[in-house]
Amino acid sequence: MTTNNGFKWQPIADLPENWQDLSVPELSSLALVWVEQRDRLKESQAVKEFNERLLREWSIETGVIERLYTIDRGITQVLIEQGIDAALIPHEATDRPVGEVVSILQDHREALEGLFAFVAKRVPLTTSYIKQLHQVLTRHQTYVEGIDQFGNPVKMELSWGTWKQWPNNPTRPNGAIHEYCPPLQVAGEMERLVELYHAHQGVTPEVQAAWLHHRFTQIHPFQDGNGRVARALSTLVFLQTGWFPLVINRDQRGEYIAALEAADYGDLQPLASLFGQNAKQALRRALALSEDVLRGEKELSRVVERLASVYAERRRAAEETYQRVDFIAEQLMREAVNLLGGVADQIRERFGIVVASPPIVRVTRSHEHNEYYYAAQIVSVAQKLDYFANLVRRRSWVRLHLADGQKTHIVFSFHHWGKANQGIKVCTAFTYFPETKPEIQPEAEMEPEPIGETHHICDEPFYFSYKDELRLEGLKADFHKWMERAISVGLAEWAQRL
Repeated sequence: MTTNNGFKWQPIADLPENWQDLSVPELSSLALVWVEQRDRLKESQAVKEFNERLLREWSIETGVIERLYTIDRGITQVLIEQGIDAALIPHEATDRPVGEVVSILQDHREALEGLFAFVAKRVPLTTSYIKQLHQVLTRHQTYVEGIDQFGNPVKMELSWGTWKQWPNNPTRPNGAIHEYCPPLQVAGEMERLVELYHAHQGVTPEVQAAWLHHRFTQIHPFQDGNGRVARALSTLVFLQTGWFPLVINRDQRGEYIAALEAADYGDLQPLASLFGQNAKQALRRALALSEDVLRGEKELSRVVERLASVYAERRRAAEETYQRVDFIAEQLMREAVNLLGGVADQIRERFGIVVASPPIVRVTRSHEHNEYYYAAQIVSVAQKLDYFANLVRRRSWVRLHLADGQKTHIVFSFHHWGKANQGIKVCTAFTYFPETKPEIQPEAEMEPEPIGETHHICDEPFYFSYKDELRLEGLKADFHKWMERAISVGLAEWAQRL
């Protein structure tokens, strides 16, 4: 419920009945593959360093978002790579005394390390632990700025690990009041939050984390520091699943706040999507470490002794994953052919009514003699979407061919992701506008040349893995939605050139 005065607080609500619709497609595929790799990599120094960098990034960015301090981007990267050290921070790189900033960063780091320890103990989440978390996160913060009953700015002592005693409702620039839970109801609401959290069964981590984060901020149980605690709780959900800390950086602040505001009015989708996309990025970065790490960290003597058996086993396992993910790729390829066929029929029908010479429209799928087409275009799109397109193994494509004096190809390419086989494939979508030569008929089959314009028409690849065999129908539904969005963008680009 809303009023002209802003957002009016309401008691927290459980997950919506359609929470499955909030899940991020393909995230479970990458996560399942990572679980297998993680067991092999758990003693790897590279993975330990990867986790350490994420820990430092979380420690820095969680305070930047709250505007507790500012730290230059360049110095932030130095701290992430080399460690949190006052000697690395020039005085002009932050808006507060360096010693104070480092103390706060160390508090954040200790809190996050505590989350790892808490997960290792496998004990249930309680309100007492949430209070401890707040106490650690705010240990070097002695006061909170507020407004007294006369509208004057005041500094109030911050009580660590204690529920708030005064309202902490912010006033927006337009004068509207955003209400949080009244102090007298905080204890009951927090008990209910934990109770509902433990009752959730089978909820995907990104949805669980988004729900817990938003409902916690809806209560706003502490006088200050609620955002940091909320992000720590979301990270706790990820760590319990075997994922990585949830890092929301300064560049995502606007999107993050907008997602929280959408959740205030009942739409949890933007927040779940933001969390899921960040988790997906971390999993992709971790998976990219795997094969080189596994090869590089074994003792030479062990490698020599076991070379033949390991080689044979990996070849067998690799071939099996290739076959399984290729099977799934073929199912998605058929979905793509059917969907593009329907689009082609609609174009023929609609254009046939209004024009005497409608464009030539046809759907073509690759076969063993032309599956190598579009290599240059695929690599170009992969660079723009920041991933490695592996074109060595079998790949395939399907396209919607449109010819109206010039040619337009709306192409969907299925190929392996990453430099090493991990049983992961992607589909990417792009438009290709080849240079049409007068002597070539528009419908003639020819290999696409690297010249001509190529535009990616998807924000990110559609990921799938050999682990998706058990959720094939759900995967198809997710792919269908992803593909419809890409086709809409591709047709819009074609329409601009008609």
